[in-house]
Amino acid sequence: ASGQVEPRIRFMSAYEQKVEEPDKAFQYLLVAAEPYETCAFKLQAREIDRREGQFWTWFDKDSREFWIQVWFKTEREERYSGVPGLAPSGPKR
Repeated sequence: ASGQVEPRIRFMSAYEQKVEEPDKAFQYLLVAAEPYETCAFKLQAREIDRREGQFWTWFDKDSREFWIQVWFKTEREERYSGVPGLAPSGPKR
């Protein structure tokens, strides 16, 4: 990608795509950066951990490298994410 265009990402469910038969066990990570075509990566359909330090992107405009780090929540974190006292807490401030 050119230095002026920063790549963007998006998560898409298997039911939004039209290339394969939908499978609820998967989701897709889309990476888009003009003038290139959008790339898709097939991932397991687990909830993404978006806490600080767990999920990040970085684009080096000089070398034109794009980095993505994605962590999935554990089964316990997914199960108890809405339950006070059982959900994992963020960093202490």
